[in-house]
Amino acid sequence: MEIGIIEETLTRECEECGTIFELGDDRETLCDECREHYYICDRCGERVHEDNLCTSNNYENFCEDCYNDVYTTCEHCGHEIRRRESTYAHGDYYCHGCFSDLFTYCHRCDEIIHIDDANFNEDDDEYYCDACYERVANSSHIHGYHNFNERLRFYNHNDTDTDESTEYLYLGAELEVDNIDDKVSTGSQIYGISQKETLFHMESDSSLDEGFEIVTMPCTLDYHRDQFPWKDITGTVRENGGKSNDVNTCGLHIHFNRSYLGGNEKIATLKLLYLFEKFWDQLVIFSRRRSASIEEYAMRYYDQFLPCDDPESKLYETRSRGRYFAVNLRNSRTIEIRLFKGTLKTSTILASLEMVDYLVNLCKDTGIIKLQRLTWIDITAKIDPKKYPNLINYLADRNLIENKQLTLAENNEEEN
Repeated sequence: MEIGIIEETLTRECEECGTIFELGDDRETLCDECREHYYICDRCGERVHEDNLCTSNNYENFCEDCYNDVYTTCEHCGHEIRRRESTYAHGDYYCHGCFSDLFTYCHRCDEIIHIDDANFNEDDDEYYCDACYERVANSSHIHGYHNFNERLRFYNHNDTDTDESTEYLYLGAELEVDNIDDKVSTGSQIYGISQKETLFHMESDSSLDEGFEIVTMPCTLDYHRDQFPWKDITGTVRENGGKSNDVNTCGLHIHFNRSYLGGNEKIATLKLLYLFEKFWDQLVIFSRRRSASIEEYAMRYYDQFLPCDDPESKLYETRSRGRYFAVNLRNSRTIEIRLFKGTLKTSTILASLEMVDYLVNLCKDTGIIKLQRLTWIDITAKIDPKKYPNLINYLADRNLIENKQLTLAENNEEEN
């Protein structure tokens, strides 16, 4: 009896095939041959038959339950992914690459949106769900680039909201501002100054990081100076962290109506181009732009322009060179001066407007031969300090005017 008991404790019947095998210290329940067909789950430690084994792409062995807890399959590409490294969206799991290609987050509420259903807002280069996009689009009042389709309104010092008249020189300004803390909130505040966009509107611009363009209706110089809300606009931008002069992305572009030049439009345009070439160094100092910015946004033509035997062909050739020149001729109804750097200083905006007004009238009223004889001192000496006070002071600040001319201007101010 005792010997039989000893033999019973030293052998065991394999639970898989029934073979009697010698029992070792590990208390194994399978014989050696059957044991070769089993693996240990790397997660729970349970024994798994090779027919039920789940092996990952990383050569990990799991029972079925543990594998499903650790891994899943990307709904889009079908590749195996760890659950903790996947993204769950719209009822399925996705690998990082497929999720990035197919989905985005609403910038306002963080909801996951399929890219085909997302609304891209050009004002801040962000995606929104339908509900948030409606709120953002209605609150910022920042239009897409050149997407403002309301009719032009022309403002002069006597009347507002008139039709265009060749009697007046109208100046339309585009002031770029950037680095704004919250474009939506700032846009909403500035919209409140615009008189429901009858005075100006805002547009997004891909060259700006966190800003927009403020685009005015065509106004006479007197209207810009006496009635246009430049101080309110620049003050609001500044209060919201915005900048214009202190960033390289911003410019101040000023358009004027070709119709003001009348029948001598082609000759007057060549005169203007001639002055920009002849006095380029002084005008660059006036502009405050750096050379890199000029080369990118407001280039020089490097041409003489006067005298010219065939003005029409010369202007056609110049216009065909593109729009990123200091004097841009690409627009059919206006000529654009792109040289000036952006600014939030109202007096500098007005000085730039006065400079364009002065140069356009100088070209319109001065003959070609007389214009060619003018020096920079001659040009600045002709500036009427009563008509162009901001221009006189700005030229003095930039050392672009002689002291005797400045003294004359100061005396005229004291008389007034």
